[in-house]
Amino acid sequence: MARTGLLLALSSATYNANNQLTQWGTANLTYDLNGNLTGDGVNNYSWDARNQLASITAASGGSTIGTFQYDAFGRRANKTVPGTTTGFLYDGVNAVQELSGSTPTANLLTGLGVDEVFTRTDSVGTRTFLADALGTTLALTDSNGAVQTQYTYEPFGSTNFSGTASNNSFQFTGRENDGTGVYYYRARYYDPSIGRFLSEDPIAFNAGLNFYGYVNDNPLNFADPTGLYGKGDFWKAWSHYCDGSGTPWSAPSVQLTGVPHKTTSIPR
Repeated sequence: MARTGLLLALSSATYNANNQLTQWGTANLTYDLNGNLTGDGVNNYSWDARNQLASITAASGGSTIGTFQYDAFGRRANKTVPGTTTGFLYDGVNAVQELSGSTPTANLLTGLGVDEVFTRTDSVGTRTFLADALGTTLALTDSNGAVQTQYTYEPFGSTNFSGTASNNSFQFTGRENDGTGVYYYRARYYDPSIGRFLSEDPIAFNAGLNFYGYVNDNPLNFADPTGLYGKGDFWKAWSHYCDGSGTPWSAPSVQLTGVPHKTTSIPR
């Protein structure tokens, strides 16, 4: 299990009839007509026509914190954070290479499972991932097996590290921490400071009554690798989505059999 810290006390939270968090402590949160978070008092969020996060800017001053682009399958093709653009090469749903332009900057050795990363090799060398049962990265070791970087998490994923700084972004439940305050969970982005997604669940009521909730508020036992389903049943969620609940993942697909006893359609 991940090393877990304690949550900070919160004075108040307010929600509307759409389960949208409208006030968090002293911060007021706003949404567009599609249910996407547009501001949280710290950052402003812009969205594309597919309800994918396009950019994050600072609420004070308007400086750009991150911009994001996606391929035809809805996978994130590149990110610019902060001022450094990183592209991604995929094998199915898993990123296997990071690029600067057309030049590889890091290679990822992955398994057959979703978010199953074994090693990451960049200019610093090869780092091996030590992870818990949910895929959360606990530590990175060097080629001699010595721990170089350790991660500590609050229950809903707010992340700190100790040891040597690393460019590795695969942290809480194996998902990508861009250093913008939110995690990339494929179909959606997740804010661990409030334990909620920034946008509505694309599979709607197939995932439950709360379109913004994360794993039914049970982050110690479940993960949500796609940002679609809150009970740990990735395959059920993906089946609903690929069957027509949303456009980003309804493109032609191939079969992936990376999890025992389960086979489903996943875009390549």
